[in-house]
Amino acid sequence: MFKTQFQTIALCIAIGACASGGEYQSKPGLVTADPRIGEAVNQICFISGINNFSKATDQSVVVSRGARDYLIVTENRCRDLPNAMSLGVDAFSGCLARGDKLIGYDSAFAGAPMPPPFPCLIDEIYNWYPDRSEPHGDDNGNVSETGS
Repeated sequence: MFKTQFQTIALCIAIGACASGGEYQSKPGLVTADPRIGEAVNQICFISGINNFSKATDQSVVVSRGARDYLIVTENRCRDLPNAMSLGVDAFSGCLARGDKLIGYDSAFAGAPMPPPFPCLIDEIYNWYPDRSEPHGDDNGNVSETGS
């Protein structure tokens, strides 16, 4: 019972989404395709400090914790993530790591919508550097590594 209450109160974080461009084409080659992606990190601790998210696709999202940004890549496609207005987090501790779950809600307040959203299993976490040159794609969806 305590775990359920703890997850609901402490780990389900409702944060407002902000619109942004520059989506990712696919998970394979993700790390080499975008110069804004930095080194891999094992975890984001003190997840209650996550205060924003952006660039949500069906397999990734950028979250902000204070002045730091992180790219979270999911193991599976997440149908609720691209249109999410808030994120819920299901983690085993106060840190977000591989194997934990993100839940995209279509409301600004993470609640109990019907049908319930599908949890997205976290696969990889990277530092995100938004000031680096954004990649530009051609008409076929191919991404170049340098911006123009």
